[in-house]
Amino acid sequence: MKKSRLIIFIIVLLVIATVSIRFVKNAKTTNSSEEEVQELTKIETSYNEEILYRKLQKGLVQYWNGSLYFYDVQGNEKWHNYLGITNPLIKTNKNNIYVIDNNLKQLIRIDEKGQIQYRYTMEMPLNNFEISDDNYVIIQYPKENNMVNLQIIDDEGRKYSKIVLTEGDVINLSLSKSHDIIAINTLITQNSLESRLLLYDLNGQLIGSNHIEEQLVLGFEYDKKGNLIVIAEDEVFSINRNNEILWRTSVNRIKNFSNYPDEYMVIYGHRSSKNPFIHTEGNEDLNILKYNGKITAKAQVGEEILGLDVDRDGILLYSTRSIYLLDINGKIIMTNKYLHDIKDVFIFPKGHLVVASKEDLSFLKIN
Repeated sequence: MKKSRLIIFIIVLLVIATVSIRFVKNAKTTNSSEEEVQELTKIETSYNEEILYRKLQKGLVQYWNGSLYFYDVQGNEKWHNYLGITNPLIKTNKNNIYVIDNNLKQLIRIDEKGQIQYRYTMEMPLNNFEISDDNYVIIQYPKENNMVNLQIIDDEGRKYSKIVLTEGDVINLSLSKSHDIIAINTLITQNSLESRLLLYDLNGQLIGSNHIEEQLVLGFEYDKKGNLIVIAEDEVFSINRNNEILWRTSVNRIKNFSNYPDEYMVIYGHRSSKNPFIHTEGNEDLNILKYNGKITAKAQVGEEILGLDVDRDGILLYSTRSIYLLDINGKIIMTNKYLHDIKDVFIFPKGHLVVASKEDLSFLKIN
């Protein structure tokens, strides 16, 4: 009897050992090792304070305790400026930072070296603004007397033109000086919901108007020829200055997107199912869309994605505690587990990553 119990006990141990070895083996194939991901710099941050992060071409912008900091991809602080703005609106393009101070009614442009290029005084606190790669800005003022005033500012901080909308609420907008186009999505809520896409030139002249059913526009991009690419809730389409639709691609329930300029776009959306009321984990698709309207690859990571970023060399996705790196064909080439809840992750050339959590800011290098 004792011998039988001993044999059973040995068998159980062997089964547990086999499962444990298999688990460890699988973990090694999915998680990156310390040799693959190197931590270059870690900056401790306060858990309770609101910190804003924005990306420039050569590093990361951080707004913390009234000061604006800039770090290179190694984690070296290159400069900081004290602005003292409460609840600022901050947006960036490749080389410039734009900060809105609604209390003082100012728009501040700061270059990548930390030099203030101009301070533009606004007529009143604004609702929203967008910037172009060539440093033109469109400012959206609050609705007054059923009218929305949009002001275009040139790259030196001077008034350039103005657009007045007499109906609808502005949902999204964009502008490009090099392509001479302004795109505005408005929503009219009278007897029924009506979403419109309005196209203007930079002088404020209307060049096109389109009804886009009951979809809202999530964002705009441009291809090399200056054609507008519109990301709506369930589709992506391209339209030229003659108001002609060039292509249209259906994508189910778009949640997030990011692009590599002029080349491709990564779209994260919810995959359609037979029962729309049932949502299962991993029921999201990642679509890689070329700027000709063709989806060239799809991918899944098996959990809900909070955000994504794109670089020439790869696609970065992140969840609450995981980071995924994919190639441009949608193949997962690295998975990295993180100890803290992730707030933002940014990818830079040559394998540099920056991970922001509530506890710290980590600068990493993929070897």
